[in-house]
Amino acid sequence: MEKERLELLTGVKKRNNDRVVADKMARTFAYRRQEVVNEPGIDEFKDRWPALFQQKEIIAEFRRLVALPLEQTFTTQLDSHSSQLIKVVQSKGGATRAKMPGIMKTYDKVEDIDIHRECVLKGLITFLEEDAQDLIKECCGRTQRR
Repeated sequence: MEKERLELLTGVKKRNNDRVVADKMARTFAYRRQEVVNEPGIDEFKDRWPALFQQKEIIAEFRRLVALPLEQTFTTQLDSHSSQLIKVVQSKGGATRAKMPGIMKTYDKVEDIDIHRECVLKGLITFLEEDAQDLIKECCGRTQRR
């Protein structure tokens, strides 16, 4: 298994090598689980398993662990809790409340589910007093809606 892991390290560095990386990640799953049990430091784990920190492999690892699709599971749960999250976010005062009308105006005006999800997430980020630029990176060629 260590040989597979070392080949994986080489494979991660190559371009257009997603299939090989995915196969090696699937084959080394049990080996990786044994390492996780020993609670290695994040830097050490990232050095040993860099592919695990790529979007495609995060999704694949979630599926390997719980046999569910990550994005679908997340969006389903987000949709089911959206109205409650909006209420919680709107209940906060101060600067958070001052930032919310723009987000809520978009939420109320548009019927697109993806825009609703984005508004809920932006509201949650505002509630947590974080910078959306630091927390959300657009992926998969989607354009930013800001």
